[in-house]
Amino acid sequence: MSVLGQSFTVAGVAVQLLSVQDVSPDQAGSENAFVLMFASADGTLDQGLPEFSHPQFGTFPLMVVPGVLDSDGQHYTAVFNRTHG
Repeated sequence: MSVLGQSFTVAGVAVQLLSVQDVSPDQAGSENAFVLMFASADGTLDQGLPEFSHPQFGTFPLMVVPGVLDSDGQHYTAVFNRTHG
């Protein structure tokens, strides 16, 4: 089941998962290295480790970094890289 387009709640702010991208071409399709892109038209979040909440996944901390502000709202990036050596 894809969660693309679904909303998460973070510190009272709704954020939408816009995309899941590869960290790099050599990691294409890897479940060990990927980037989540979120956007919020409802408010802004500071860089940090806020609590995300989702009906399917529950509540969990996720390090996010603010990015561009465009017609989708304020963008946020979360990078996962569990590769070794």
